[in-house]
Amino acid sequence: MRRVAISACFLGFATRAPCVRAESPEELYGERYANNAVYAEGLGPGIVYSLNYDRAFGDWAIRAGVGLVPGQESGKNGPHSEIALGTVPITVTFIGAGNRWSMLEVGLGVVGLHVAPNVSTFLVDRKTFTVNTVLGTGIVGYRFQPPRGGVIVRLGVCPVVSRYGFFPLWPYGAFGGTF
Repeated sequence: MRRVAISACFLGFATRAPCVRAESPEELYGERYANNAVYAEGLGPGIVYSLNYDRAFGDWAIRAGVGLVPGQESGKNGPHSEIALGTVPITVTFIGAGNRWSMLEVGLGVVGLHVAPNVSTFLVDRKTFTVNTVLGTGIVGYRFQPPRGGVIVRLGVCPVVSRYGFFPLWPYGAFGGTF
């Protein structure tokens, strides 16, 4: 074990990466210093994608994001670009199950959804009306977030509930930085 740790430190020194060993209980379960995260998420509560800011408060995290999908409207003056689909996901997540590096995340939230009129995308084909609605969402997944900063990785499923139906296994994946 000592040889592995020395090799890892040498490799870290050679690549200018800090030598970090998280074997003590205070490092695994101690205080989190990097409480902020910024990440891009594919699918999930943002429906297609979203850019998000996340703030951890102890064993809880609050996230707000925005996702925009451009479309093309065909009007009297010819086609022009417009926002076809806009989402604003807001979630509250419990992240206390696991250690401070690797944890289960379980949460609930809402998603503001806007679909523009006369817009066609690969997701939506609306003819004459705008759709503005609020969706309910949940989060069940895995979260890797070092307590002192670095990379954040999130993977899981996100059930979505709306007046149009229930989608129980909507997947998500996110990658970004924590500071």
